[in-house]
Amino acid sequence: MLNGRCSKFYPKPFRPRTVIDDAGFPRYKRLDNGRTIMKKNITLDNSYIIPYNPSLLLKYGCHINVEHTCQTSAIKYLFKYVHIGNDGVTATFYQTTNEADTIQVVDEIRNYYDCRYISACEASWRILGYEIQLKEPSVIRLPFHLPNEHPVVFRDHENIVDVIDIIDGKLTKLLAWMLANRLFEFGRSLTYSQFPTKFV
Repeated sequence: MLNGRCSKFYPKPFRPRTVIDDAGFPRYKRLDNGRTIMKKNITLDNSYIIPYNPSLLLKYGCHINVEHTCQTSAIKYLFKYVHIGNDGVTATFYQTTNEADTIQVVDEIRNYYDCRYISACEASWRILGYEIQLKEPSVIRLPFHLPNEHPVVFRDHENIVDVIDIIDGKLTKLLAWMLANRLFEFGRSLTYSQFPTKFV
């Protein structure tokens, strides 16, 4: 209740049928059939009823608010919670001392830990080896380059000699395909686009 009125705009007006308003929200059918009930000395009728599903209430034994949606924002809402990530835990560790004259130095950086919480259902899902994510269709980018002209990524502050040492002898996908053609007879029968389906 806000300022003596319901923040969810109850009681709702009576309607002979369900309609969808301009914003895409449903305005549910509420019949004025004269049926009432007394709760805490207040007379309630159909205009006070919150949308519900009796089957879900009986099955789960709790209140579940059920609303029909005609908005594309509902998809965004669902995906936001599906991909919201793991629950987080912030924990602190400290050491107590009984000696009054000892000066204790508190290292706040060492005492702060940003932890990840894995619930029982997620832990069992991972233990049983079920897929965490699935991409369909799976796409692998197969880059092309001329001999000795493959792209190299490095940071500005890195020593160029160290960068050359790291990439020297490292195979790109194209070079790996050519090496597989040389080493394996089966590899010669595969095109570049077929190669990732048989080799890792």
